Amino acid sequence: MEPNNLHKDVPVPPEFSHYAANYPGMPMMGYYVEPEVTILDYWRVFWARKWLIMIITLLCGALAVGVSLIMSKKYKTQASIMPLTSSGSSGLSNLASQVSSIPLVGSQPGGLGALGGGKSKELVNILKSRTLSEKVIDKLGLMKVIFARQYDPASDTYRPNWMGVIPVKEDAINVFQKKISDVEEDKKTGLIKVQVKLGDPALAAKIANEMVIQLQAFIENNSLTLSKRNRIFIEQQLVKNGAKLLEAGKELNNFYGNNRISSIIPQLDVNVGSFESLPKPFEDFNAELLENQRREENVNKQLADTRVKQVPGQIVLQFLTLKRELIARSHALLTQQYELAKIEESKEDLAFQVIDKADVKVRPSSPKLILNVAIGIFGGFFVAVFIAFFSEYIRQIKAKESPR
Repeated sequence: MEPNNLHKDVPVPPEFSHYAANYPGMPMMGYYVEPEVTILDYWRVFWARKWLIMIITLLCGALAVGVSLIMSKKYKTQASIMPLTSSGSSGLSNLASQVSSIPLVGSQPGGLGALGGGKSKELVNILKSRTLSEKVIDKLGLMKVIFARQYDPASDTYRPNWMGVIPVKEDAINVFQKKISDVEEDKKTGLIKVQVKLGDPALAAKIANEMVIQLQAFIENNSLTLSKRNRIFIEQQLVKNGAKLLEAGKELNNFYGNNRISSIIPQLDVNVGSFESLPKPFEDFNAELLENQRREENVNKQLADTRVKQVPGQIVLQFLTLKRELIARSHALLTQQYELAKIEESKEDLAFQVIDKADVKVRPSSPKLILNVAIGIFGGFFVAVFIAFFSEYIRQIKAKESPR
């Protein structure tokens, strides 16, 4: 054993640190300082094992090509929808932000920003819901497609898998939401993209379009907002009040035909009330309508009392006229509030417009051959370099431990 290597594992004393730093590898009283590793040393290791690195890299690239060719092809299609509001376009929010910067104008159209967007999150949640997924699966019979390997067409049943589990509707919904369908919102354009990835391109397009159809059906059947309830209530009151107005007109017309009216104009102490501007809040409108109906009932009672007491026909005519006037005022109140309710309902309703329907794709979206090969080559290269340097490290350890 060479004397220079004596006690090479013993740390250098502090008094020899300056000497060791300036004269690496030189012997000094039984101590030995190993030289630093440079880039040239790494290059020597790399060049010495260049064939190993090349072979492993090429093998990994070839493996990536083989795996890509073996993998089943998937086709990805997409349907795009745009949320709408009462204005018909989400672009009003951008318009409002531009107009608001104009002096003396920005404070006026403050409501424009509320008309644009704001419904995307609700639409995305509905598209991702289990209810909509279940409807699409049932409509297109996707459970047989998802569990095609376990489905037995002869008995129309499903065989258990290797774990002994028989698929059920819940399993099909989970697979559909996690592996087949995907819904995302484009923050830049505001579009909602309904994406479907499947081995059958025609079925993938059919599923994406069916999701949009089921979305519209869900909105029409389940969306019941406060404004919609108000509109339905006013609509029912309009029908009832219209019938009452027609009956009051007939009653007044029959009275004219069956009676002779004198020219005496009596004075009645019936407070009909003033007909002021219509209140916009629904609560105020409802109170106004109830008050008008109470006055109408009061007139009906007095009208019945006049008939029992056989008062002059002119008095009865006056009551009939007042009754019809009250019903007409209630009808005008309901009509105007009905229009306001429809406007409010249109602001709250979920609505969208189909921008792009899902079409049948010709080229598969996966596997991506070029990307897989690139990943295989680069991954194989780094693995090969690691193996080369690790083997060199093992060789050096063995060389140091071998007897000289």
